[in-house]
Amino acid sequence: MKKIYSFFIFFIFLFYYFFVFKNLSKHIFAGDSAEYATILTNWGIAHPPGYPLFSFIGNIFFRTLPFLNSYQKTSFISFFFLVSTAILLFNFFIQLRINILITFSTVIFFSTLLPIWIYAIVPEVFSLAIFLIMLQIYSLFKLEETKKNIWIIIFFFSLGLSFAHHHLFLFYLPSYFYFLMKNKNILKIIKRKFKKNLFFLILGCSIYLYVPLTIYLNKVIDYENGLTVEGFFRLITRAGYGTFKAHAYASNDFFNRLYDIFSLFIFYLHDFKPLGIFFIFFGLVSIFYKNRSLFWFFFLSYLSIVFFFFYANFSVENSFVLATYERFLYFFYFSSIFFFAFGIQKIFTFIKKIELLSNKKIISLGAYFCFSILLANLIYINIKKNLPIVKFIKETTAFEDYAKYLMELPSQKTIVFLHGDNNVFLTRHFQEKYNLSKQSIFLTPYFLEKPHLKKWLLENSSVKPLFPEDSSGITNLEEFIKKNYQKNFLIFSDKPYSFGEWSPYQLLWKYYPNENEWEKDLEKTIKINYDFLKKINLLKLSEKERNIIFLKNLEDVYAEKITNFIDFYILNTKNDNNTVKRIVFQILDKFFDNFSFNYPFNRKYLTYSMKYNQCTLNAQKSAQFLENYLGKNSKDFLLLAGYFNDCEKNKKKSEIFFNQFLKLEKDNNYSLEKIR
Repeated sequence: MKKIYSFFIFFIFLFYYFFVFKNLSKHIFAGDSAEYATILTNWGIAHPPGYPLFSFIGNIFFRTLPFLNSYQKTSFISFFFLVSTAILLFNFFIQLRINILITFSTVIFFSTLLPIWIYAIVPEVFSLAIFLIMLQIYSLFKLEETKKNIWIIIFFFSLGLSFAHHHLFLFYLPSYFYFLMKNKNILKIIKRKFKKNLFFLILGCSIYLYVPLTIYLNKVIDYENGLTVEGFFRLITRAGYGTFKAHAYASNDFFNRLYDIFSLFIFYLHDFKPLGIFFIFFGLVSIFYKNRSLFWFFFLSYLSIVFFFFYANFSVENSFVLATYERFLYFFYFSSIFFFAFGIQKIFTFIKKIELLSNKKIISLGAYFCFSILLANLIYINIKKNLPIVKFIKETTAFEDYAKYLMELPSQKTIVFLHGDNNVFLTRHFQEKYNLSKQSIFLTPYFLEKPHLKKWLLENSSVKPLFPEDSSGITNLEEFIKKNYQKNFLIFSDKPYSFGEWSPYQLLWKYYPNENEWEKDLEKTIKINYDFLKKINLLKLSEKERNIIFLKNLEDVYAEKITNFIDFYILNTKNDNNTVKRIVFQILDKFFDNFSFNYPFNRKYLTYSMKYNQCTLNAQKSAQFLENYLGKNSKDFLLLAGYFNDCEKNKKKSEIFFNQFLKLEKDNNYSLEKIR
């Protein structure tokens, strides 16, 4: 048995070496990963809750690993703890007397699920979080089996470490409490050594001392002022966000919460496939009838994670939020994999019964063969579909290119306001690590609300912004921008504010205090944007690569910036109509192939085509895209009515789309001729 066990462990390591380790990302990734790529090199702390354990271990890996580039070193922590989770999971299933081949297949299948695989090759907090939860589950069951104190120590120490890492472990506490209530003898042992257990719990939590220590010694950026008691507890509790909410501005829309739950099962279908969902359902039912205690232990954690998605209230219609939502599937898929294994084991047991009841061995052999082929095919499909995506992430410089375009600013001193994790974390990374745009200050409006962040800016920026004499309170954004503009700072933002005048500037917006100043720069602004769009080359995503939702979000951002400039140019240029039309379609046609599957871009392309009576092949492609797009609004139907009327000369189809427009607008006072 030991030889068979060693054989499967060897192949687990082999799989992880060739499919995960060999694909560690060579370049920076998006979202929180960009921030982690920074803090794992400078002993920093992340946004709340800070992730001190992750930062501490990751910085050790970064400084000790040979033969990897800096991004692969920061990604190694994700790989390492996913491998560790896989080994624990393998041993746990063996302990539950699940067939060793099924155990091996389940572990490999779990590792090939797209969110699990992606966040094992880039810097991310989830593999460490899941490892600690798996360690807690494993230690409870080993404690039940052996009654040895070492497993109590491991359980409480890992609970403390989880508290110092990712708070979603709290959603597994109902399962732990249920387990202990069902095992009174274990509960008595824990109570008997309460002080010792409390010591190890506090010892695990004590890693949070890393936060004030590294802030004091390394002067790293600190969002909540962790050197104060109030700031320290705000950091731990994520008070600025809402502890378990998606973000600070998450709505309380009940229907959006239900849609979040529905989206779980869309992802389920995409990643587990119908066969995998069948295994999960079958496992859930079979374990319910076979072992009610085991069922409730795993089902409570499963329900708790579903409740988390309901409570967190992600707005998944936005591609960036959808990408963030996808990251948290790590927990949902982990909670599902136990039922997946139970389901396969039950089918395997059923086949064994056929073997015992049947006199013809060919029947049982056929059943085993078909079952094995189905299981192997499930893993093969995941590898075939997801490996190219993983290899693409390993090599892509898309997020690095985006950050550099974003930071391509005039050489004089500038202040840039940013919103959203991609822009904030990517620019911070490249300024800190590579000294890009040292003449620029990149910040969020949140900095103006926090005296300690204003102080940090003044101490760490090579150019010093001007704050009011009393910076102990909240600095007014408009006042801050006006005063620093007067002190010869150029002001940029990734979105325009309601005060002043704003012009598109490459991937940003540039501020002017009044219309006269704005007017003076108009021709120059148009030329800067035109030259920028002529120069840049954007990545064209394949259908598979669009499954990387952060890249889909990047595509949306580029599409928005390009069409923003074209709108601005059409409204403000002094060129004649023919010149305007030529320049508009010169830009649009250059990027058309990059955005052939992008809804906002195709919609805009068709709008401009109708405006300038351009019945081109690309206009036809945009119309076909829009016609097949499921999320059309009333104006899309109007656009299609115009296209089929003017370009295809298909009056019947034009009227169908126009009637759909009227139905959605609920107003019959329109006519197609009047609108045109």
